[in-house]
Amino acid sequence: MRGNSPPEACHVLPGDGLRSNDISFWTLREDGYLLGFGALKRLEPGHGEIKSMRTAPDALGRGVGRFLLRHAIAEARAAATRE
Repeated sequence: MRGNSPPEACHVLPGDGLRSNDISFWTLREDGYLLGFGALKRLEPGHGEIKSMRTAPDALGRGVGRFLLRHAIAEARAAATRE
């Protein structure tokens, strides 16, 4: 992310931060190739925050980000109904 974005626009959660129990992390792959990833952090019951979302340059324009965002929202809603 830092390689393609201005420093003031990079609000990056380090890799070790993605290992936290309050983080859900998903990848989207095709034939083993990583198309994109997304992460959601649970803040409190009923509230979460998208922490990371990235699409591989070769997969841009294929709906990867849209799919991952919809998945994160669906997972957050499902988690909220369980709380």
